[in-house]
Amino acid sequence: MSGAMTDALRHLTSEETDKRVSKRDAILQEGAALLNTQGAGGIKLEELARTAGLSRNALYYYVKDRTDLVRQCYLRACDQIEDDLCVVQSEHADPQAQIEAFISRSLNPSRQQNAILANIDVLEPPYRDEVQARYDAHVQTLMDMIAAGQNTGQFKTVDPQITANVLLGMLNWTGLWAVNWSDRDEGLGSKLESSIEAIKTALFEGVATSDCPPFKNAIAYETLTHIDFNAFNRSDARMLRQTQLLETASLLFNRRGLDGTRIDQIGDAIGASKSAVYRQFPDKQALINSCYERALDLYEAIWRVAEDAAETPRDVLLTTLHLNCQAQASAKPPLIFQPGASQSSKQFIDRANLLGRRSLVHVRAAHKDGAIRFQSRELSDVTAGAFFWIQKWRETRPELSSIQIADEITGIIMMGIGGADE
Repeated sequence: MSGAMTDALRHLTSEETDKRVSKRDAILQEGAALLNTQGAGGIKLEELARTAGLSRNALYYYVKDRTDLVRQCYLRACDQIEDDLCVVQSEHADPQAQIEAFISRSLNPSRQQNAILANIDVLEPPYRDEVQARYDAHVQTLMDMIAAGQNTGQFKTVDPQITANVLLGMLNWTGLWAVNWSDRDEGLGSKLESSIEAIKTALFEGVATSDCPPFKNAIAYETLTHIDFNAFNRSDARMLRQTQLLETASLLFNRRGLDGTRIDQIGDAIGASKSAVYRQFPDKQALINSCYERALDLYEAIWRVAEDAAETPRDVLLTTLHLNCQAQASAKPPLIFQPGASQSSKQFIDRANLLGRRSLVHVRAAHKDGAIRFQSRELSDVTAGAFFWIQKWRETRPELSSIQIADEITGIIMMGIGGADE
């Protein structure tokens, strides 16, 4: 709670204090929902005040401005994650039981929605550094649980840091996709409940059945992004400039969030001025839309390549997963869906859901073959989080190639971390 608010509450009665705290919590809950759908840049304080039954002036008693709202929402989310981690550690001695309980608590359908920590860079220091440090501590706590399970032979030999980030990625992605964009028919509560079980199974047992043959991907993502061009052709030169801008913008948007990335930062990353960027794209939203168009083209190309190259439905799914992991670990990733995506064309969300339905065809075929444990849409929905979050932590593992990261994540999702090494 902010110092100014604490001072003000000292002059209130207990009943008045409870009402104010309750109102603040309602504001932050609504703010979190807006953050997860619209991103920080899409929040209008006057609309938030109206939803909370307050005048805009009264809202300023609780939040100073939009940035302060984001800060409080993120700190509230950190508080909840840390409470969950403390509770599961106190209630369970077994590392797998701890992690399973954490998954259940994180996606509990009856719980108030919390902000997904997807756009930390929208904050200025020291608040950004505070939230980032707390998030890093969440990763470390999960790493410690995984290492504890490995020490007792309960878990396979996997990279604890990558595994912890894969888990948080699936949880964060599910919290965004299931709530905001998924076209699955069931209600939100059912989506979250089925996603909880899917994440547990994918993480601990793996999606592939134990009697399936090993998988080895032989396709490089770079083959999908290679461009033949003539530098002396004006049309080619312009296309190349735009492509470089889209690649760099997508990388920074994935790493820092749509609202946490400024146009001048994109220009600086490729040695171009802000005005040079605007000569290619009239405004930031046009740039974001073009990044999404490029992303969907790449996601669809990944599916086409996998379907052409793989011999079985299971291998189509694993090849697609591996290529998406390579893509997000590369310097030229497709733009991921994230808070603020709803400000772009609905056609991008529709195309993404078509890919989900395309995946379901292969999921059901692979399940019929006895090759995977699932036959439902949750498989592709939750495991997408395993790769969509890569750029949030990629810079902490510069020694690993995109292929090595893709191998590790695909292995985790394929066979799970539960059980001793074979």
